[in-house]
Amino acid sequence: MKKLLLSIVAIFIGFIAMSQTCVPDTSFKTPGIYPISGGSSTGFYVYMPDAEVGLMYNQVIQIKAPSDTIVDTMGFQIPATIDTIQIIGFSGMPASISYQCDNADCIWLGGDNGCATFTGVPTQAEVGLHVIDIVAVGSVNVGIFGTLTDTIKFKMELKVVPKTGINEFLSSASVKLFPNPTSNFSKLSFQAVSANPYNLRLIDVTGRTVRTYNGQTKPGFNELLIERNGLPNGLYFYSLEIGGEAVSGRMAITD
Repeated sequence: MKKLLLSIVAIFIGFIAMSQTCVPDTSFKTPGIYPISGGSSTGFYVYMPDAEVGLMYNQVIQIKAPSDTIVDTMGFQIPATIDTIQIIGFSGMPASISYQCDNADCIWLGGDNGCATFTGVPTQAEVGLHVIDIVAVGSVNVGIFGTLTDTIKFKMELKVVPKTGINEFLSSASVKLFPNPTSNFSKLSFQAVSANPYNLRLIDVTGRTVRTYNGQTKPGFNELLIERNGLPNGLYFYSLEIGGEAVSGRMAITD
């Protein structure tokens, strides 16, 4: 039974986790992961794209759950209906990376479309290879044999790599946002190495850019104003790009 459930759950490995709600794409009709992000050496060991220190990590993966399978029970090959597949937890994830499925319980019916996201801004202390243990539960209806369930553990690798490039333009350690949380506006301050064009974006949890600011840095201390201007309460991300490099962080808006 465990091998059966491992094969069923394997198609979901790429999407476990991420802290912001995504929207399932119902155009996918064939069971699988769309797109396949990273790679897999076996059915239950997955390599995710690298996460870079100081930059927002945001991966959205669409899935199409299978609706049926074949169960090998007492030597017989029996058609079975997949009731549910659920991700119930994992350990070893960098603390800065959080996850959220398209539903609160990370559970999908057989045949469902679904999705999930990883989101976060890795820190310097998290640089290195993180081997993550993921736990899932599968439920399969085998007719007269009833419903069978099993707990499956599989693994994911996520590497956090050092920040590169941005320190040619500014001191990334000097970047500060205050106040945060804010109810009105915040000021993003940093020390620039030289005068360069900048692009500052404020991004909501769906990945949509809700504010854009452009201008020119000056050598030394810089301060940029990020205004609320009617934005709803919630979590946002800022991305300051200079010379093709970016530094990102979180910004919370609350009354």
